[in-house]
Amino acid sequence: MEKRCMLLGLTQRRRQNVIDSFKKSDMYDFNEIMKIFEVKKRSITHESESNIVMRLPQSLSTAAQQETGKSIAELAALSKFGKEIPASVVRTLFQKSVSTTTDHVAELLEADANKGIQAIVMVGGFSESPLLQHAIQSRFSSLKVIIPDEAGLSILKGAVIFGHSPNAITQRISKYTYGIRCKCLFNENKHPLSNKVIGEGGVAFCKNAFAKHVEAGQSLRIGDTQAEHEYIPSRSEQTIMRFPIFATKEKNPLLVTESGCFEIGKLRIPISGTGLDRKVYVQMNFGGTEIEVKGTDKATGNAVEVKVDFLS
Repeated sequence: MEKRCMLLGLTQRRRQNVIDSFKKSDMYDFNEIMKIFEVKKRSITHESESNIVMRLPQSLSTAAQQETGKSIAELAALSKFGKEIPASVVRTLFQKSVSTTTDHVAELLEADANKGIQAIVMVGGFSESPLLQHAIQSRFSSLKVIIPDEAGLSILKGAVIFGHSPNAITQRISKYTYGIRCKCLFNENKHPLSNKVIGEGGVAFCKNAFAKHVEAGQSLRIGDTQAEHEYIPSRSEQTIMRFPIFATKEKNPLLVTESGCFEIGKLRIPISGTGLDRKVYVQMNFGGTEIEVKGTDKATGNAVEVKVDFLS
């Protein structure tokens, strides 16, 4: 919407004022324009030559009059485009979105987890744009590009199918790296000195370490348990081991305090006996929409489980 007002010759500040006033006075008409624009964008192709005409509501003209002293018709007359917009100009409105999308797809295809992909399925509202379809088909000509009917509804239909049949999805690519906060043996070659703490017996530990269990981009088969990790207490009299669960988009985080790391849950495991040689096992199991994190006291076999949202 902002770009279309720009075509009328308004400065950035003034067009923002017009949009703000228009939305505030008549949100219904604003949404109607958005719907019309959605339809128009699905009719513009890389070869279109016809000028584009859009019907604008009176409320937009009123907002423009209040903010600029001129009606939409008067602003259009002052614009070099007049009342119609050339298809070549409309295509430029989508140029950045199209190039960003194709660049992102190219980046995904370069990932090791996606090697061997033979087809691209285009879903979502933007997939119905002939401009995007042409860009994808041109750039990835070696792959089969599948565009289902009503691509804009495919995501909604998929959600409904998944709701009725959770087993329909058997594998996911992890969006995040998942792990837990712990203390690990201090390594002066990689750990910052500020994180060094001295434990019992003079042993040096690194606090707030990120113990990675799953890496971003890793293929996860639903229901399969990931590798089990072993942890020991930092104090001989410790009776409970606490493991805050963290996630980040970085593949190899060192500390949970790094930018981008965020806590998604907590695991609390009671442990028996005394000493520093006691062991606790922690493992993650990825379900349909949840991660089940399980901690087990090796000595007793007692287990504690916690579930966190996998899709957040």
